[in-house]
Amino acid sequence: MLLVSQTDGAIKVSGALDLGAAEELRCALAVAIGLGGSVALDLSEAVACDTACLQLLYSAQRAALAARADFGITACSPAVARAALAVGLRIEDLVDGRKNASGV
Repeated sequence: MLLVSQTDGAIKVSGALDLGAAEELRCALAVAIGLGGSVALDLSEAVACDTACLQLLYSAQRAALAARADFGITACSPAVARAALAVGLRIEDLVDGRKNASGV
C-alpha cells in the first residue's frame, strides 16, 4: 500500500513503489509539477521500488525541467537506491534534477 502526503510541492511516500502505486504517484507528481516552483520528493519510507516507478521518477524529473520547476529527491530509502542500481541507474541523478539533467 502506498501512502502519499503532499504539501506545497513536498511529497512524502511511504510503502511500496510498485505498478499498483504508479498511478497515485504519477498524479501526485503531476499536481506538484503543475503548481510550478519546486518538487521535493521524500522516499525515505519507501519499502520497495519497481522499474515502473523508477521510470516515473525519471519522467517526472524531465517534466519538471520542461516546466522550469525544480525537482529533487530529499531522502531515499536503501530499497529505492538498490532498485535503481539493479537496472543501471543512479538515484543520485535525481537528487538535484536540474543540474544532472543538463549534464553539468
